[in-house]
Amino acid sequence: MEHELCFDQNPFAAGEVRKFRELRLKLLKLVYKDNEEYLAELTELLDALNSLEYSHKFVREETVGELLAQCCYLVPLANERLVSKFCLLICNLVNKQQLVLVERLETVTEYVVRGLHKCTTWVVFDLLRALGVIVYENTGRLTQYHEDLLGEHGLLIRLCTSQDENVLRAVIQCIENLTIREDCQVRCFRCLLSLLQTPKPTAMETMTHCKLLMCGLKGMQNLLVVTHCLPADALGPLLAVLKVLMFHGLPGCPTNIPLSLYPTPLTQFDPSTSSSAATTVTPKKASNVKKGKKKQAQRKKKGGGEEEGEEEEKPNTEDVYAMSWSKVSSSDSEYSDAEGGVQASRTKNTYSRVRQCAFCSFHALIKATERRVMFGYWTCFIPDSPGEAAMAHTLLAAILKDPSTKSRRAAIAVLTVLLESSRQFLMAAEDSDQYRSAPYTPFSVTLGHMIKEIHTCLLQALSSEASLLAITQIIKCLATLILNVPYQRLQAGLLTAVVTQIPAFISHRDPNICVACLTCLGSVASSQAQPTEVNALLLPPRLTEAPPSEQATASGELSWVLKICVKNTAPSLLLDPAERSSSKTAAVQPLPVRLESLQLLSQLAKSHFGVLRPRLTLIRDLIQLCFMDKDPAVQLHGAKLLDGVSTVVQQQQQQQQEEGEGEAPPALPREPMSKQQMLDLWSPLLAGPVPNLLQTATYEAVKYTLCDCLANVGPSVFALLPREQHILCLTLLLGLASDEDFHVRAAAVRALGVYVRYPCLREDVCFMADAANAVLTALDEQSLVVRAKAAWALGNLSNAIVLNRSHEAFVHGFSDMLLLKLFEVATAASKDSDRVRSNAVRALGNLLRYLPPKSHGEVGLQSEALMFMFAATDSCRFKQTVEAAIESLITNVATGTMKVRWNSCYALGNMLQNEPLLLDSQAADSARMRSKVFRTLAEAVHDCRNFKVRINAALALAVPSRRSHYGSDFVLIWQSLLRALQVLEENSDFTEFRYLNSLIEQIGGSLVHLAAILEADDLSALAKDSQHQALLLCYLEKYKQLIHENHSVSGAQRRTALSEAERNVRSLQPHREEVFLDALSVAFDDCIPDAVELKNPQKSAFVQSYD
Repeated sequence: MEHELCFDQNPFAAGEVRKFRELRLKLLKLVYKDNEEYLAELTELLDALNSLEYSHKFVREETVGELLAQCCYLVPLANERLVSKFCLLICNLVNKQQLVLVERLETVTEYVVRGLHKCTTWVVFDLLRALGVIVYENTGRLTQYHEDLLGEHGLLIRLCTSQDENVLRAVIQCIENLTIREDCQVRCFRCLLSLLQTPKPTAMETMTHCKLLMCGLKGMQNLLVVTHCLPADALGPLLAVLKVLMFHGLPGCPTNIPLSLYPTPLTQFDPSTSSSAATTVTPKKASNVKKGKKKQAQRKKKGGGEEEGEEEEKPNTEDVYAMSWSKVSSSDSEYSDAEGGVQASRTKNTYSRVRQCAFCSFHALIKATERRVMFGYWTCFIPDSPGEAAMAHTLLAAILKDPSTKSRRAAIAVLTVLLESSRQFLMAAEDSDQYRSAPYTPFSVTLGHMIKEIHTCLLQALSSEASLLAITQIIKCLATLILNVPYQRLQAGLLTAVVTQIPAFISHRDPNICVACLTCLGSVASSQAQPTEVNALLLPPRLTEAPPSEQATASGELSWVLKICVKNTAPSLLLDPAERSSSKTAAVQPLPVRLESLQLLSQLAKSHFGVLRPRLTLIRDLIQLCFMDKDPAVQLHGAKLLDGVSTVVQQQQQQQQEEGEGEAPPALPREPMSKQQMLDLWSPLLAGPVPNLLQTATYEAVKYTLCDCLANVGPSVFALLPREQHILCLTLLLGLASDEDFHVRAAAVRALGVYVRYPCLREDVCFMADAANAVLTALDEQSLVVRAKAAWALGNLSNAIVLNRSHEAFVHGFSDMLLLKLFEVATAASKDSDRVRSNAVRALGNLLRYLPPKSHGEVGLQSEALMFMFAATDSCRFKQTVEAAIESLITNVATGTMKVRWNSCYALGNMLQNEPLLLDSQAADSARMRSKVFRTLAEAVHDCRNFKVRINAALALAVPSRRSHYGSDFVLIWQSLLRALQVLEENSDFTEFRYLNSLIEQIGGSLVHLAAILEADDLSALAKDSQHQALLLCYLEKYKQLIHENHSVSGAQRRTALSEAERNVRSLQPHREEVFLDALSVAFDDCIPDAVELKNPQKSAFVQSYD
């Protein structure tokens, strides 16, 4: 039997092991007999086993299961004294040995449940304790007992009404240890809530009542954590309980629990009516309780036993709100040693644990409740005005004045989780003086006052708190608050007050506080405050007095935030180059501090690049040192910093290329960077650090982040790089496109998709072929992430091919078989997932626009394969592939997500720009396919509920430049556009109406285009549709108004088209159907506008992708 026991090196424990082994063997050999001698021997064995010292673990789980199963056979339920001893043995073996009973579990559980049904009251408590120990972490194996224990007439539910406090506490302990199944959740919730709402009986001791409440609160917390829901009508009553128990045991605080709290300030509980006694419960820890921890398991099994060693109370500090219970020390409190001694101290600690349990349950309740529902109860826990009366008995009062450090930390955790994801609700907050004399206070102003009170409370707590863990939590709570508050709608100063206090803690000896401060500064950089206010906080003092245009470009001064981050990460960079080699190595900060400093720099690069712009060389050197670090986490954060900086630098390039595109984003400096400055950033990095890390990094996240960085080099900077660096970048990316990790492959393919748009690489046939082959391979991947990135790259590749259609060398050098493969793979991808299809149809549209090349001037550019494809007797694979591609586009116009559908419409419009492909009226196949395309677009323009699909369908219908291209579908298209105008107001989706003017302008532009190429033979058919003439006149007036207000180049083009349509209609006046022509003439009257100043159009992201 030696192998069944875990021997301890302690000689005393070894002795206990030998005794246990001997007693176990005797018990296993014992045979049940119905006589006094047997009962005496069994009693002696059980007493001997219970007398052993179980503080050292020496028993295995299988040994316990076998022993307890034998006891179930030997101990008769009729002998309650033996049953009690057996229950004690179960608690000793399972609880004190910290075991989870698995072997013979059902046998032991069945015995205990039968005992609860048969035994009298005095042994029920022991049986319940044993049951709580058995079911802990075993609920999934005991589902057959759920109904018997927790059903409508279940054993535990009946015992919840017991008047015996010990029995009641044991019942709650059992419910707490059970993971309640779905059909028992509401019943158990009501049971626990009723327990918490019941006042303390007069005869019950305070400590006993506290332990009972602790069990109830822990059970409620477990129920909320497991189920993530609660009955709809129980939120208010539970919040009322928690609001009272959050202040349990504190002088002057309420003890009468109201029936409910309400989400409006109408019927609120008045805490001033309170009795002298305190009613509450306490948890074990202020932080989140994890059921898997052994220590908590032991405490749960003990049935809510007392916890020794509550932290020493914080010394008395400045009393901001003059509450009598605020952070008093033990010598000044009403529980002084002279009056209460040790018992008073234990009572005080028990009260504090009750408050901790209440906060932990509140935390779980917030997590389990929908944000918008919980937001309605904010006024119950957060004051909306300053002063002691408003602050009393709120969550902020507990943060400031609770005498227990753990309780204060728990309150801060509750406030933090309450503030998380609250931005959408706080967006309405404002702080205005115009309502101070008003007869009412708008809710937006109330929100503003609440936000100010939270700021005031947290800053006061930060200045007075002595606990390092509490300070860390306060700063993290401030970071969460900053991310969700709309500072631009509030009076200036709140954010400044926060940032003013951060420097006092940012160099603290505790690294957790340093990390929290850096996180808070990152929140400041990402906040909704005005950029000028944030710059004033982050830039050096001398620069904050300068105009904003000079702040971003000033040099010499180093931002205090940048200095701290560099000091934490690479302090040697702050020294002069001559001092770096001679100076001693500075103390290295802990890894979390270094990583958080790099994250803060990345956030500054994205949100406030002007802070880093003056010292971009320093940032580059810092990134190089990060790449040379041996820790992969430092390498990764250095790569993310480079990604953030390079993204903004690339935006600088686009800003220079697109003049008049509007103002630069707030993060960008007013003065653009020169190409030499951009080159100085990239050349040293590409000369060694980046390629070396890409080839040697063992952490895959570093590789794919660096691939994203290479994609941000930008066309103008890439063109200035040496030829060898060109080859190096392309070789690395083409190699990483075959990497083992799919994230790296996806990032490499995406970078190649960026490079194919660079003018210096676009005409390189060899590179385009290599990139095309890499994309084709990626589109055959199993990973959807890789295929989605590859489809996007294929769309960019097809764009580049279209731009090269006028270059004879590229057309002759690009393989026709590779082009055929691109068609086949893109057609297959257009039937893939929606994430792939949206870009696959874009690629098909571009490829169809490129094929076959147009004739330019006297030079006819057409490859032999393409000429063979269009031969009259040919039915080869190429022609079939093109037809399949067109059929796929037609199918995608009517199916898939809206993004797929509008991309398909745009792709068909792209295809229609290739006249030789489909617009040959003499080819029967071309005419049939052309008619099918036109009819599909005509149906989409008036039937689709999405306005962006209809806009792109109307745009595609206006692509053909001649009347002959429309064939017999001209009248159908005209009528479809009029039908689209007729159903314009029938859309019930109000989110689409923001595109209404754009849709009217595009449909009107398409009708104007048709009117400009209208022929006399069409008048008879168009005149039959006379019921739409009034509608046409109405919307053409609206169309003229829209284009007259559009002072961009596109507006000028539409006005020119309108005048051409007017001239064409007037030229048809001598023909028949004068009534219809008169109507059109009236519509096009006065269409030539006065000269206006033209501006470059504001391009949407959608238009940019196809331009």
